Amino acid sequence: MNIDLLFAKFPFSETMWLVLVSIAALGLCVAGLALNILVRKNGKFPETEVGKNKHMRKLGITCVKQEEMKRWKKSAQGKDVASDCGGCTAC
Repeated sequence: MNIDLLFAKFPFSETMWLVLVSIAALGLCVAGLALNILVRKNGKFPETEVGKNKHMRKLGITCVKQEEMKRWKKSAQGKDVASDCGGCTAC
């Protein structure tokens, strides 16, 4: 199909065609992402939050909030929190 015939049939400028094609491509990408979410196995995404990821827990990596809560509990029980800090002088 000749591109000039297409432009003659639909009175849009070349820039408008570029915008329309870009919007259509973006729409296809969004539809593909939506289908990916709907058809995903188990319907779940991998857990990326540090505190809930079992693989990170196996490696000993914990969330900062969890570490802080542990330290608050230790200090409330009267244990020496400063020795657990790694030698910081702020305590």
